Amino acid sequence: TITPLPGLAWVEASDQAGAGLVVQNNTFFDSYDNTLRLQTSHAVVQDNLFVRASNGVNVQFDAGFLEGQVAIVNVSLQRNTFVNVDGCTSRSTCFNTAGQSGLQPNSSHFASHNTFAPALSEAVQVGINYFAGWWNGTGDKYFWNNSDWRPHFPERLPLLGEYNVQATMDAEIQAAAARGVDFFQILYYNPFPPRQPNALLLNRGVQEFMASPFANRMRFYISLCNSPPFIVHNQTEWLAMAHADFVPALCHPAYYEVGLEHLRVFKIIDAIGFFNRDCNKSSSCVEERLGSLQQLVWARCQKKILFGAGTPQGNIVTDAQAQLGSTRYGFTGLYGAVPTDLKPLVLYPWTTLNEFSRATRIQHAQQSVLPFLGHSMSGWNAAPWGGEQRPEFVFPSDREWRQALLQLLGDVAVYRMGFPANATSTVPAFNLYAWNEFGEGGILAPSRGWQYTRLDAIHQIFS
Repeated sequence: TITPLPGLAWVEASDQAGAGLVVQNNTFFDSYDNTLRLQTSHAVVQDNLFVRASNGVNVQFDAGFLEGQVAIVNVSLQRNTFVNVDGCTSRSTCFNTAGQSGLQPNSSHFASHNTFAPALSEAVQVGINYFAGWWNGTGDKYFWNNSDWRPHFPERLPLLGEYNVQATMDAEIQAAAARGVDFFQILYYNPFPPRQPNALLLNRGVQEFMASPFANRMRFYISLCNSPPFIVHNQTEWLAMAHADFVPALCHPAYYEVGLEHLRVFKIIDAIGFFNRDCNKSSSCVEERLGSLQQLVWARCQKKILFGAGTPQGNIVTDAQAQLGSTRYGFTGLYGAVPTDLKPLVLYPWTTLNEFSRATRIQHAQQSVLPFLGHSMSGWNAAPWGGEQRPEFVFPSDREWRQALLQLLGDVAVYRMGFPANATSTVPAFNLYAWNEFGEGGILAPSRGWQYTRLDAIHQIFS
């Protein structure tokens, strides 16, 4: 990842020996002029990401070294991505060869499979999944098999509070908002029927956000977790949750909204299961539940809802009515993406997780009939909880995390990931896994091991 220092106009590479240059797998970020200036007769430039160059041409090939007499013999540009570059929306405006605008595929110069994304019309919205499952007492998730795992994994412990209490939420909002986070996607669990002691505390993240004196600094929305055993059994349960929590939240001034109509976002984390399992494949059941929530919210605060259809990572929404039981949904998205074909409890490189997560979001964005909210993983390693019989992954280094965010920025722009703004455009956005999944390994909250570095990278790239 190459970020020029203030005053540096470009990255320059010279090949005076004539052997040729290979530039691959780099991210060029926030350059000012010719992002990459090559002085060579042979060059291969491939699999690079160019982001936010601010002055026209991105790649310049200069045959002028050694008295300016060396001819460019062979240039190959393949599989590069150009994102959010002023004036760079096609091959002719992104490449400059020996002072001539444009690079034509011929015997000397070859360019193919490059992707050009026009500049985004507005700032990318940054969201992070939030899990309010940390409390002291029965059900304390810092314990596994009656043993406290914190001494064995001290790097995971949060700096702003180990338990979900009001003071923790207040500090978290301030830290996230100051570093470019726009919203928390807060998990909410069906409390019916009553479960083990303290289970109701799973939902206090919503309540504590609304009660915070700092709530106006960022936004939140509800992501209803209806995975077993938290399925919604009937309309009575649905209305009880709506009156107690959904409607007050959706009408709160800090609730997240998008588009010209200021639609308030409400996501069901498994909308396919909501139709098939919770509603027993009844479209009228889905319509009754979503419609009744919209009616209650409109009666309370005259706000419209943008319903989101979360899906399992292997299910792409290609027919909303057939798969979801309703056409009310306006977007789709994943909570995260973890490979399922790897051996459980085996430690794999970070790149394996990141590459799978990226491939999954691109596939969904390309094939879904609904706008797709992008995602990226900050980690997955559930060792403190016994591994959950799933593979484990090394946590990313600071450089790898920053590179993953830049890849995500590129994908959001290229594949138009985000929320629907209107019938023809999207609000560029994504959500990250996760703020405080300390047991599973999704950790973006300031922690002993990583301090504020994860958030600082978000701030640098997206603010």
